[in-house]
Amino acid sequence: MKAAVGRIPVYFIVSFIMSCVLGLTAPAASEKIDTVKLVFSYGETPRAGEAPGDIKARASGSGFSVESAEYANDVEVWKLGDRPEVKVTLAAAEGYRFSYSASGHFKLSGCGAEFKRAKIYDGGGTLVLEAYLKRVEGKPGKVQGLEWDSSYGMWEALEEDVKHYEVRLYRDKKLLTTVTTENTVYDFRSYITRSGDYTFRVRGLPSMEARGETGLITLRKIHLRTGKPGITARAPGFRTSMGGGTDTIMEIIL
Repeated sequence: MKAAVGRIPVYFIVSFIMSCVLGLTAPAASEKIDTVKLVFSYGETPRAGEAPGDIKARASGSGFSVESAEYANDVEVWKLGDRPEVKVTLAAAEGYRFSYSASGHFKLSGCGAEFKRAKIYDGGGTLVLEAYLKRVEGKPGKVQGLEWDSSYGMWEALEEDVKHYEVRLYRDKKLLTTVTTENTVYDFRSYITRSGDYTFRVRGLPSMEARGETGLITLRKIHLRTGKPGITARAPGFRTSMGGGTDTIMEIIL
């Protein structure tokens, strides 16, 4: 009787093969990145009239790194009030993956950064974040085209993103009133109560909060003269005459 030599039980072979297959197809589970922390800093601070510079983003959390950061705005130069947008590409470290794209999983700091949106790619290996930065600072350009039309002060709109205009009315070089308007015209009729030289000045305000930061801008002085002695009007109305230089002399006959 011959003894069985070299025989291996079938169940052992099957078990061995399954172990090998599972070992090849089931990698270790990657850890979810719960919070993305980024710190932004300027290469050059965005300013009105200047070309976009560099923007930097630094990872302050673990499990990922910053591959690139760049402005997404399609502009050659910044305008006052522009809101810079930044696109940041992040790469998950080995053993980690991005799993969340909601704003609550992002902590952004520096440059007034605010979350806009995020999208995950490559099965969690890549995340592209878009964020807003604080608006471009600077002074508005000079207000052009100041002129009188009857009792209305008028001027040209600024190209910058100006939210309001501050208008100052003077009588005989003394400040009479200061008003704020969103329009490019203002009726001073209620302030013209007696004879005098009236001058108005206008400056643009990027926002109501920026009132003290924007310098007073005057293109030219424009005078309004009322109640000229010896003139009697047949009916209430306005007459305009041009004086020398850039001054406009206007007679309001009341």
